[in-house]
Amino acid sequence: APRAGRTNRNVNIQLVGYVGVGKTSLLEQLIREYDPAQLAKFMEQRSNLMSHHQIQIEDQLLKLLDCSGNLRAQHLVKEWFGRSNWVIVMYDMADRKTLEYAMELTKEVYASGA
Repeated sequence: APRAGRTNRNVNIQLVGYVGVGKTSLLEQLIREYDPAQLAKFMEQRSNLMSHHQIQIEDQLLKLLDCSGNLRAQHLVKEWFGRSNWVIVMYDMADRKTLEYAMELTKEVYASGA
């Protein structure tokens, strides 16, 4: 059910997590499978700390925000929690520090109402 007061939420899905856990790879796979016309733009922006993407999946235009796990971008990443409908927090099952980071991020996501 839609939440009240969502007027400032302009991102459907925000991908967050520690550096190297696969956020950008997941997004690349989605683009390759559902909207390959966006692949060149995706590759251009791949190294950015944060990059916005719009992917057409069947009849739905999905707005995604790919966020770097780089500590320099952390304040920007958290700022977007309140603007995102959904936040996917990713971690590497073989690396405990990525899970610990994901658990901390999850607390902040919940606090923002995303």
